[in-house]
Amino acid sequence: MKNEELIGGILWLLGVATVFLLATAVALAMARDGLVLWDEAREAVRVLTVFSTVLVGVVVIVHTKGSYADKERD
Repeated sequence: MKNEELIGGILWLLGVATVFLLATAVALAMARDGLVLWDEAREAVRVLTVFSTVLVGVVVIVHTKGSYADKERD
């Protein structure tokens, strides 16, 4: 795997983590302020966790497949 691909993969993963943390913070802030129930906020965070986990897996698979395809071309 080349350095550019590694950096690109790390940036994608950091982007996913940032979106997850921001969305979680918004859900918890809404629950704290009484805009939504705590159960709804907890369910939203659970859905975000599953979505982020799947997205991280997709990023890893795409970068792994890409590195194997580059090795086969060489």
